[in-house]
Amino acid sequence: MLKDRKVLVEAEITKLTDTAAHMYLNAMISLDSLSSEYETIRERITDLQHERKMIQLLIDQGHE
Repeated sequence: MLKDRKVLVEAEITKLTDTAAHMYLNAMISLDSLSSEYETIRERITDLQHERKMIQLLIDQGHE
């Protein structure tokens, strides 16, 4: 169960990171400020990275 969740979390991190990178590039090219949506995505990425770390710790401790 944990390994399956880790795969899902990693996929979501990748998807959100790609989205955030695209938004960042567009903001830099157009010299606009970054949107609140970008900040929300960054926060979600941070939360997911924390979850991934906790899942990995549990896996390393032998939990399934």
